[in-house]
Amino acid sequence: MGFFTIAPRSQDLTPNNMMKTHTIHSNNRLTNYLTAAVSAGTLASTASAAIVTLDVSSISGINGGASSYYREVSLSSLSPGLGGTLYLMNGFFGLFGLYSRDSPGIATIGSDSDTPRNFSSGSLINASANFEDRSTDTLFRYDDSVSPDFGANSFIGFLSADEQYGYLEVTWTAATNTFQILSGAYESTPGVGIRAGAAAVPEPSTAMLSLGALAAGAFIRRRKQAA
Repeated sequence: MGFFTIAPRSQDLTPNNMMKTHTIHSNNRLTNYLTAAVSAGTLASTASAAIVTLDVSSISGINGGASSYYREVSLSSLSPGLGGTLYLMNGFFGLFGLYSRDSPGIATIGSDSDTPRNFSSGSLINASANFEDRSTDTLFRYDDSVSPDFGANSFIGFLSADEQYGYLEVTWTAATNTFQILSGAYESTPGVGIRAGAAAVPEPSTAMLSLGALAAGAFIRRRKQAA
């Protein structure tokens, strides 16, 4: 087991100038929509967004997609910003679950507890948790030690080699020795905690396009009503 130790309007009121005046006024409203959104933090919040979604498609199968025994997966394959190796155990020496020998550490309910910690959706994963990088503490099943089932909205917390906190949404059924990884994400800023199940915030360009479309729609509706 040693291997796994694992914007002034014109006063000329000719028809043309009246139209220009109306258009400028409406465009100012469009600008106001955008300004108000920024003031409310709708756009500004994206600038500080640092939650990165993990691509778990390659490990979303039953027991991490390991055909037998175990599977070794580089975390950089899930996100370039992560370092370390994840081991997905599928019956090797009767072991089932996830662990890492060289970070990230996985949160457990306590040192030498032989079971990973089950974080419910919204729970904060940070330095207050206990992280271990040994198979004896983080697997769902280790010899005669078996974790309680992990049902819907269950999350495992991890800590990367660069001290980034993250989560993996998982399920575990003890009766069949099966687990599944459904999703994952991490906070790119080292030392900053993450809420279990928290989603990545859209890129600023995406948020601007969405908000711009809404504001433009409101502008067009107002022009039609004024016509």
